[in-house]
Amino acid sequence: MWPIIKKAVNSDLSTPLNILINAVKAKTDLIPLLADKCELFLENGIFVVPAGVYAVYLTGCAAGNAGASGSPGSPGGPGGAGGAGGAGGEIAFDFLIPNLTPGQSIAVTTGTGNTVFGSLSPIVQTYLTLTKGGGAPGGAGGSAGKAGAPGSTGGGSLTKGTLYNGGAGGAGGSPGPGGFGSYYGGGGGGGGGGFFGIGGKGGQGGKGTFGGNPDGSNGDIGAGYGFGGGGGGGGGVAGDGDSPGPGGAGGSPGGPGFLFVRWL
Repeated sequence: MWPIIKKAVNSDLSTPLNILINAVKAKTDLIPLLADKCELFLENGIFVVPAGVYAVYLTGCAAGNAGASGSPGSPGGPGGAGGAGGAGGEIAFDFLIPNLTPGQSIAVTTGTGNTVFGSLSPIVQTYLTLTKGGGAPGGAGGSAGKAGAPGSTGGGSLTKGTLYNGGAGGAGGSPGPGGFGSYYGGGGGGGGGGFFGIGGKGGQGGKGTFGGNPDGSNGDIGAGYGFGGGGGGGGGVAGDGDSPGPGGAGGSPGGPGFLFVRWL
């Protein structure tokens, strides 16, 4: 792992791991990041406090939530509402954990759920918990014939480290193509932003009375870490007024979490 981290810290190559490391590096301007003074967790693991180290700084996020499914249209109208976008994962940036003991083993949980930095020995203690879907909210789904709302920008707060401007929220989905009447499905809400990248865009609503596909489309997948999935578009109502389209499924699961540990 160390050679990979060293390469990522000291280069700007756009590999998936380097993109994440460079996003951290760009915001961590207090001191240079050194490959032998940091560790990155993309999945569950154990952090062992190095010799001579008594405090660490944590940067990371929990996973984002998936977008909700759109509602089907009703026979005779109206079209279905779009599903809400998923919320992004909670973020921490440079959160100080003091009073550690060299050689101490600390469990790290991260990936598809909460991100947790918790001790295994010599005492059981949870130092930091970042909640899945506890960050930037996703946008609301649009009602019949209305666009979905965009998701909010991700970011960290002073309660968990320092202020941090995270990834952008996803765009709201458009209503059914060709019109804004009540027979058209509503657009899905955009996913909330995560640590960086962008939340999933909401799905498009199904087309209404003038023909075309009355089915709402699925929400898009976002990019980066900790983003929320886009909401599904609502189903429209077909030309005979009695053949409503089903709502689109929600976006795929939100972006994964991670934890970056550094020390002086």
